Amino acid sequence: MTESSRIKDSQDEPALQCESVTKIYPAPGTMFSNREGLIVVQDVSLEVPKKRCVALVGESGSGKSTLARMLLGLEQPTQGSISLFGQAMHTLSPRSVAKLVQPVFQDPAGSLNPKHTIRRILEGPLLSQAVRDRTKRQLRIEKLMELTQIPRKILDRKPHFLSGGQQQRIVIARALILDPQIVILDEPTSSLDVSIQAQILRLLKALQESLNLTYLFITHDLAVVNAIADEVAVMYKGQIVEHGPCEQVLHAPLHPYTRELKGASLSIAPGRRPVEAT
Repeated sequence: MTESSRIKDSQDEPALQCESVTKIYPAPGTMFSNREGLIVVQDVSLEVPKKRCVALVGESGSGKSTLARMLLGLEQPTQGSISLFGQAMHTLSPRSVAKLVQPVFQDPAGSLNPKHTIRRILEGPLLSQAVRDRTKRQLRIEKLMELTQIPRKILDRKPHFLSGGQQQRIVIARALILDPQIVILDEPTSSLDVSIQAQILRLLKALQESLNLTYLFITHDLAVVNAIADEVAVMYKGQIVEHGPCEQVLHAPLHPYTRELKGASLSIAPGRRPVEAT
């Protein structure tokens, strides 16, 4: 059994947990001085239960994407700790982290190498994990194409020949190719047309249910939160200021900033809004 498999088998721990995480970037010219730098994330504690979707909401500059990069292991916290299924992230190899948690970013076109075919893009993570058997790679690619509803005929095309919705499906397929248990989605629908947004949200919900995935869904759109999330954590100036069940936070917010976000968004009807293509 591999290291990542043993971790995934942990029954009692949340899928993803950070405790008192802070990220400080040195101010220009202060790398070796004692002057305080820029505090982007401050004393954040957050749990994402297994097989649930927690939305992380807040305006641009609130620290959401910086926190996401730390949760992916792409940056190290200045203070605090991050765990995957109860295992401290800093004790895991980058390869093990990649098999447990994968990202889906905002701009699908910017996430895909324009020089590579879709086949090569999807093969990349498998090759990085030393899956040398070409047949195994092909079968895994075909499985993900089926799950994400991507026609096989586009495998040998390059990304710029695809629509935005097809590109984002490829990004999702690539994120799932290593069979991770956690997916961190950073504004995955914000660059898409409204009708395509609904299709992608519906796909993500179906994938979560069929593959038992855990999602951390980063967004500024409370209507999207209402459609997909079980819980909501509200981030303001680098801190979590409110966290609770989706319906409670969206319809009876306690913090003034959450109320401000709700007031600035489109009206949200009570109860879970169905995800329908329009």
